[in-house]
Amino acid sequence: MLVVPALERFASFGRHYLAPRVAAAFDRHPLPSKDPEARRLIRTHCPRSPGVYGMLDADGRLIYVGKSKQLRARLLSYFYGADDDKSRRILKHTAEILWEPGPHEFAALVRELELIQRWRPRFNVQGQPGRRRSVYLCLGRAPAAQAFVAREPTASAVAQFGPMRGNRRLVDATRRVNDLFQLRDCPEKRTMQFADQGELFPVLRQPPCIRFDIGNCTAPCAAEVSRAQYGLQLREVSEFLNGGNQRLDLLEQQMYAASAARQFERAAALRDVWQSLAWLSDSLQRLRQVRERFHFIYPLSEPGKPKLWYFIRAGRVVAACRAPGGRRAAERAERLLDEVYCQQAEPAETTLAEQVLLTSSWFRKFPEEFAKVFSPDAARLKCSRSVD
Repeated sequence: MLVVPALERFASFGRHYLAPRVAAAFDRHPLPSKDPEARRLIRTHCPRSPGVYGMLDADGRLIYVGKSKQLRARLLSYFYGADDDKSRRILKHTAEILWEPGPHEFAALVRELELIQRWRPRFNVQGQPGRRRSVYLCLGRAPAAQAFVAREPTASAVAQFGPMRGNRRLVDATRRVNDLFQLRDCPEKRTMQFADQGELFPVLRQPPCIRFDIGNCTAPCAAEVSRAQYGLQLREVSEFLNGGNQRLDLLEQQMYAASAARQFERAAALRDVWQSLAWLSDSLQRLRQVRERFHFIYPLSEPGKPKLWYFIRAGRVVAACRAPGGRRAAERAERLLDEVYCQQAEPAETTLAEQVLLTSSWFRKFPEEFAKVFSPDAARLKCSRSVD
């Protein structure tokens, strides 16, 4: 996706990637200095529809993007004595406001994410302390791989799982994965020396950290493990991250055994490890379910507006079109069905990792919406009926 330089002067939101042939309609106004005048402006011009809105500073730069299921109500709320620090900071730097109506709240969510990724408004990033970012749990960093967290998928990773929310819980779980499966967690630049690597002049090496001594690492940096043995460790990690629960079950048994033997400190330590890894296992399972189940067409409609089909593949919103109501619309929908669901690789338009999180969050919040979706095969049948 195109990322616009932060200092570029704003002209419009630009075309939606889901409708690149159609310029989106938007409304733009200078912001009055007094709240009553701002409210009058919004009541006069702003619609009561879902959509996205933006704030421009005095230099004409986009500093904030938001979305709402009711644009007029959301914008009016800024001018009835906004009581949070972020809203006050945004208004202090705002010289113009604009809005772009959309067909549905879900459509507004997708559009907001696209605009934030493209324009990088400073109050959508720097203005949100602790803002959660999506990250990937990766397995890699040759020659002795380890589990680590990265903001983007890395070419050197042998396996990667995500996107996931980047928070301390994920970092803690990743550390416990390395400990449980005895993988290294030292810096990438450290030299590795496996036990089966021949040396002309053998050197006695000592593991440089305590993790080897307490059983949390097999020390591939000090020739304490062969390359083949370390490969078996990596295979066990991969099986766990792909849904294998044998080690979790063993941990749980050890926890209960320690408790029964009144070894309460050991039981508490095992409980902490088990809870962290069980959370990670559940998170990865939900992600797999999204990628497997979220492969459908989502019909959207608002009173008085055309019905739309949103094409969702592996949790990402890939394309959209009008629901078939005649031959031309049906042919357009059939072309998109072929483009979206008949390709092996994911289209370039689906590179936004956050869309997986957005889509899964939407259907988790509104489970009744999931009852409306239908499969690509069902969509083809609807298309053929429209043509007939």
